[in-house]
Amino acid sequence: MLEFMLGVIVIAAGLLLWARARDRHVRGLRQQVHEQFNAAAAPPALRKKLDVAELATYGTVTATEYAWHWATIDPDLLQAADFSSRAAINSGWDFARYIHDNYASLSEAGKAGFVNRLSGYLAEQKVAGLLEQAGHAVQFAETANQPVWDLIVNEQLVNVKSVADTSSIIEQAVAHPDVIYTIPTDVQGELTENMLQLDGFAHADIKAGVLDGISAAKGDAALDGLLPHLPLLTALFAGYRNFKLWRNHQQEPAVAVRHAVVETIGRGSGVVAGAKLGALVGTSFGPPGIVISSILFGLGGALCGGKVAEWWKSLPLKTAISRLDHALDDYGRSFRNQLPALRRQIMAPINRMRQSRAEVERIVANRKGRLRYKLWPDYYTILLEETNEVAEREIRQAEATAQPALDIVAAAQREQKWKPLGALIANSPDLRNGKSHEDSILREVADTRARVLKERKRLNPCLRLQAGSG
Repeated sequence: MLEFMLGVIVIAAGLLLWARARDRHVRGLRQQVHEQFNAAAAPPALRKKLDVAELATYGTVTATEYAWHWATIDPDLLQAADFSSRAAINSGWDFARYIHDNYASLSEAGKAGFVNRLSGYLAEQKVAGLLEQAGHAVQFAETANQPVWDLIVNEQLVNVKSVADTSSIIEQAVAHPDVIYTIPTDVQGELTENMLQLDGFAHADIKAGVLDGISAAKGDAALDGLLPHLPLLTALFAGYRNFKLWRNHQQEPAVAVRHAVVETIGRGSGVVAGAKLGALVGTSFGPPGIVISSILFGLGGALCGGKVAEWWKSLPLKTAISRLDHALDDYGRSFRNQLPALRRQIMAPINRMRQSRAEVERIVANRKGRLRYKLWPDYYTILLEETNEVAEREIRQAEATAQPALDIVAAAQREQKWKPLGALIANSPDLRNGKSHEDSILREVADTRARVLKERKRLNPCLRLQAGSG
């Protein structure tokens, strides 16, 4: 019975946790939907962040590039490294760790010795493969440090030497005349009777194979592969993004192409530079550090490059705004001798409202002094009283509305701030009435404002701008 009750309690607790988790999940989905609605209502060009799909693609391609180059390391090189070392090397990942642990920290002389040693073991693998393809029976030595011979070919002892010149092995070959010394076809120097050049075996190819494998293990080859791939992906994303702006929001074709190029340069160079810097930073932590750092730094580089691209795209708008600022400054300065008149004109409607209110107060006071009102107040007098209170509120509201304009005029007179004054007058035709002003400067303001609006529309094609919103 107790076990049954415990089971019921566990099931009930599980159902409760599930219900709560489901409710939280539904709320999260609803929030995402609302965010999507809000994002759809906002101008896409204003959202500076890169799409999640683009960032995910950068990370995936970076990881795939490393995995691909490690997977394509020469199998003979893997077998050579496995045979010559205590580490178990069965894959490119294992070889990358082996190179990090045994090669990366060596001096230049140590690295050269490492390459020569590994080249010898790779040569054994290549020669054995060539002989087996020719139909010979080949047996490897039991240990990597077997003296005198490396292979047994058809019961004949064979020593494989990947050398550039026979002068380094001729004494050894003479000392062991019963051993066949298999040497590359591109070797230089004198040959003894027991030296045999094997077709398909070249010293330059062996050394190049080792160096290529080490480069792939260190990630250098993957980084070289990222150079064309990541900018190409950036170009595809940028092209598609700007194509949608042209198709859905009437972006100018030339501007769409220019923006796509700018985004490709900014983000593409950023992601490549970030990936290379990340690989350099992550080298100390081995293959996992290289991959993770390359991805993270690459994404950071893409974001930074995106910001640079947005700044670059905004330069025409910044230039237009600067010209508009200069035009407004010149236009405001042209009214420097008419500031008192501007102040009076701003206050004129308020003064008229005050005069009207004073007249209403006078009429109300006169009517309230009459005997008729004192005996039985009339509707009209009460209406005037209420109207007076409404007028007081309207006057306060008008004063609050006019105060920013008065502040602008005061700042122009006190601090010589002409640009706000120019914007105020340019947007208020009533203030220009009856005052002398430069029509040429006003036309310059109108032209530069139109240019600003045009550049804003180019930068953010989804904006709904009107001529008076500059």
